Amino acid sequence: MSAKQRMLYCFIILIGLGVANPVQTQQTVKITLDTGAVLYAGLENVNWLSFANSELDFQSPVYDAIRGRVTLQGTLVSINGAVTTLFDITRLFVRAQLPLFEGFSPRITVGKNTITWGMGAFFNAGNLFFGEAGSSGMLTTVSALSRNETDWLAVLYMPVGVFSFIECVLHVPLSEYTIVSSPQGNLMLPIAQSAGTQSMYGVRWYADFEALALEAAWNYKETDNTHKVAISAASALGSVELYSSLNCVIPYEQPCVSGGILILNFIPGIDATSVRFECLVQPEKPWSQTELSEEMRQSGYPYGLHILADIAFGFDTISFTTRTLYSPIDSSALFVLTVLWKPYQGLWYYVSSTFNAGGQGTLYESWTQSSWSVIGGLRMIF
Repeated sequence: MSAKQRMLYCFIILIGLGVANPVQTQQTVKITLDTGAVLYAGLENVNWLSFANSELDFQSPVYDAIRGRVTLQGTLVSINGAVTTLFDITRLFVRAQLPLFEGFSPRITVGKNTITWGMGAFFNAGNLFFGEAGSSGMLTTVSALSRNETDWLAVLYMPVGVFSFIECVLHVPLSEYTIVSSPQGNLMLPIAQSAGTQSMYGVRWYADFEALALEAAWNYKETDNTHKVAISAASALGSVELYSSLNCVIPYEQPCVSGGILILNFIPGIDATSVRFECLVQPEKPWSQTELSEEMRQSGYPYGLHILADIAFGFDTISFTTRTLYSPIDSSALFVLTVLWKPYQGLWYYVSSTFNAGGQGTLYESWTQSSWSVIGGLRMIF
């Protein structure tokens, strides 16, 4: 029996446990509707697209021993009149305690989910499973800045004392399928892959010592047969939080460091304020401007230093957010400005503009395809 088959059987058993032992408390259903339009820079002229997005989030009742969650997303996108329909299951997992003996109850989670390793909202060198940095598209969202990547994970959580735990993670990517025509009709068959070639494994230790949180992690990636280690630390003093993470390939190759500071509610008379600065340092990448290949651009962060600034403040029903990705090596930047108006509970009107500022050949080059955009829309949550 293969590892994937064993994990599938565990998943089915956990679902069976949830069905056989239903909880009588009311479950939670959250629906988010988002609709609007986008103007953006095309190849030769201004293009537009309209979109309508829905998210259905089903969560089981709050119960100590078991929990389940399913999140479905559907999107309609019209690009210059051509309509495309997208559907995704962003979360689908079952979490259950293992009551081995009194005083020790580890917890297993199996399914499509996320894990929050390391310290950092955008740049996070301790995030060994999903990478050191988020995508620039995160900056254009009207939600709070937070990475939310998901994939198929099996997680074993084991408490160690009151403020410490160990977490073991197995990541096996979901199978890719192809459609094959046959006399019986269209068949959906899995694409053949070498067993285990895309799997990842990891272990994390986390401890909270009141004023200081520490984390150490190890990760093995079968794709390129590399072992990575990471250490992270965070400390808070009042409304100020400092945090940092470091990772490298064993023994000491391709080091990467991230760090940041978050300051909350620092201006009297304003309902809500926050300022976040983060940086990503990659010593082995270029520290002078160079010609960027398509692969380097696709990576998003080809230079040795990248900086993020996220500033938000709100007045009653109106809030403003400005986010900047700055590349000091080639003196270019991506700017995002968002305005939200909330006249009713659960309803937001929003306008967001994005534009690049940089010379020819820079990371955020101005006046090229997709170098600017303007988004307007409504969001409703109920």
